[in-house]
Amino acid sequence: ALPIWPLQTLGINVCYWKEKVPGTYGVPQKFPCFMTLHTSGVQHDIYGLPSNEYPGLIKVCYHYGNSTDPDTRDWPQRFPALPDIEILSDFVRKYLPGLEPKPAIVERCIYTNTPDNNCILDRHPRFGNIIVGAGFSGHGFKLSPVVGKILCELSMGREPSYDMTPFRMARFPVNVKSSL
Repeated sequence: ALPIWPLQTLGINVCYWKEKVPGTYGVPQKFPCFMTLHTSGVQHDIYGLPSNEYPGLIKVCYHYGNSTDPDTRDWPQRFPALPDIEILSDFVRKYLPGLEPKPAIVERCIYTNTPDNNCILDRHPRFGNIIVGAGFSGHGFKLSPVVGKILCELSMGREPSYDMTPFRMARFPVNVKSSL
């Protein structure tokens, strides 16, 4: 039996908001990426990226979602929706008045979270030939160069270039067993 670590998958609404004046919030205008930390009384963070992926649309998202099964993420939702789009609409009206107050596009994304929102980068405690990189809480791609370096070092049997204490599996109690 292999231990299972406390990972939770969340379905996130990824929202794109239309610029009232095209180009206002774009990369050429040096509009920044941003993240709010518990702004306006909301429980989780809000982040945004300039208009680039979809021209004329800026990405503004709520960094949280509902528990979801990755195998059924595109099925109709069987749980009450989070008020995230309403929270984002209020945020856009207040802080980004150059955007339409309703999202033009809503896509689904899955985050895999650990209880402390730090990823796991480690060797399996029983099987040293298994290297684990998981639980990136929606920001793994932003860290991919350093994550790739660390996973490479671990897989080559080298000591990682960084202190790995915050990312070790041992920080979580392991109570559930899986039979693989």
